[in-house]
Amino acid sequence: MTISAGTDAGDVGPIHGPALFREFQLMKEAGLTPMQILQCATANAAKLFGGDTGAHIGSIDKGNFADLVILKSNPLDDIKNASDIERTVKNGVVYTADSIVH
Repeated sequence: MTISAGTDAGDVGPIHGPALFREFQLMKEAGLTPMQILQCATANAAKLFGGDTGAHIGSIDKGNFADLVILKSNPLDDIKNASDIERTVKNGVVYTADSIVH
């Protein structure tokens, strides 16, 4: 069985970022390790997404989309650190967290 992380943010109530981090906490409470949770949000999500897009997301590799989140602290120490964002890279362009979140 493959577990994936992803919010239902199109529904009334969930907000994309905070809902995902809440999902991470719930996965932790369910017994998943931080590494397993990160895999759910990256490689597993890409696998389940499928198609041409799924083939180019979920890992850092030549030919994949250049979308990354650079964190200030290690999420393997505690999954809550996944929300401690330093920078975001979208389509190869670097953004500081404070430049996109006001």
